[in-house]
Amino acid sequence: MNTVLFLPYLILFLCFGGVILTLDLEKLVDNDKNVYELTCVAIKRASQVANDPDYVEKLEEHHDKITIDALNQVLNNEVEYTETV
Repeated sequence: MNTVLFLPYLILFLCFGGVILTLDLEKLVDNDKNVYELTCVAIKRASQVANDPDYVEKLEEHHDKITIDALNQVLNNEVEYTETV
């Protein structure tokens, strides 16, 4: 697996099997939310996305992965959730 960081955007490119996955590391590092909660929300969102055949087909057309897409949605505040105390 090759990992390359490009500044100033800090986008992580994971290349394997001819697929490029992008994750905005700057948002991940600068995020001040609970990492455990973010992980749980991303897991739940990935599960929701995996059960939607139309969405999965769209991701496959763009060679995207469900987990990376779900985590990006969480980091971009596209998924609403309530924090637990």
